[in-house]
Amino acid sequence: MLTKKAREVQSKYTDVIEAGGSVLLALVLCIGSIAIAVGMVLAIYWLFWQVWIFVIPQIFTAAPAVVTNPSFWTFAGSVLLINWVRRMLFGPKVVRKDG
Repeated sequence: MLTKKAREVQSKYTDVIEAGGSVLLALVLCIGSIAIAVGMVLAIYWLFWQVWIFVIPQIFTAAPAVVTNPSFWTFAGSVLLINWVRRMLFGPKVVRKDG
């Protein structure tokens, strides 16, 4: 059982949490979902990078190390830049059906 003072303090903090808690919860959920989405994209890029640094040096033995064994961030930035340039040149792939 709570004492009278404890109930007053609990009531005071409950009011504060109810007033600003929903905004804080929305902010935390938004930041958390963005972090999860970025993490998933980076995980996919990491898998492609692992395949790249394993396969490409075996195929192109005379290629410079910058091409065959780039750092992860160089590889991820290159993939993003190539995708951006491809979309700028060729546009998004949208299939429209008449009718």
